[in-house]
Amino acid sequence: MEVALRESEERFAKAFHSSPDAITITVLGEGRFVEMNAGIETVRYSRRKRLGKTTQDLGLWLLRRA
Repeated sequence: MEVALRESEERFAKAFHSSPDAITITVLGEGRFVEMNAGIETVRYSRRKRLGKTTQDLGLWLLRRA
């Protein structure tokens, strides 16, 4: 079971990091970026400068207030 989990994680990491498309992982409630692949650089966002920021910090999503 542990071997299968490790292999699955390795496949995910390879796909995530080798994709030319921008892929991000955020904390849902906060919108804070916890990981992003190099593809983010293709949309004018430096990975190093954006990790730890939120989607709101970067103005990516319009938040509606009720």
